[in-house]
Amino acid sequence: MPLPVAAGMVFNRGMTAAPQRFVLFRAAEGEWAMSASGVAEVLPTAPMQRPAGSPAVLAGFLNLGGRPLPVVRLDALFGPEAGRADDLYHHVLRLTSSEAGGELGLLVERVTDVDAKAEGVAPLEPDQSVNGALVGNLVIGERLVPLLDRGRLLLVEEQRRIDDLAAAARARLDQLDQAGA
Repeated sequence: MPLPVAAGMVFNRGMTAAPQRFVLFRAAEGEWAMSASGVAEVLPTAPMQRPAGSPAVLAGFLNLGGRPLPVVRLDALFGPEAGRADDLYHHVLRLTSSEAGGELGLLVERVTDVDAKAEGVAPLEPDQSVNGALVGNLVIGERLVPLLDRGRLLLVEEQRRIDDLAAAARARLDQLDQAGA
């Protein structure tokens, strides 16, 4: 039975499968997915440091054993910003490194599944989202879940600015280590 997928597209169950696993999460007033291979781990949130002059997408830096992890807000990338008061009850997806940039965390409201299977995927054209970050819609049961590409989440300028801030944060942490030695 055909299942409507996206503007003008029809997906027939069973014709094309999505063999990989996905991480599903809630953020920016919706449900989203990312390939499980793009997610290194799911972390609870902790207090983050946000340097003055940071881009709006940067929630701050999470200190991971002396390594600053830049964490971006999905709601700032794709939707209206939610209140920041309850950020400590959210999750951070530590994403695998990509060619587009180094380590990156993604602040989400809640991870709902770390091993989801999709019945299929309806691809989207790169011009259908900012920077081509949405690469398709997963068919999971009767739901369509937008699929994000880790390498396209940030614009080149955003990635460059966050990389610069991360380098400055690493330098500050290194100075603390040297002072304490």
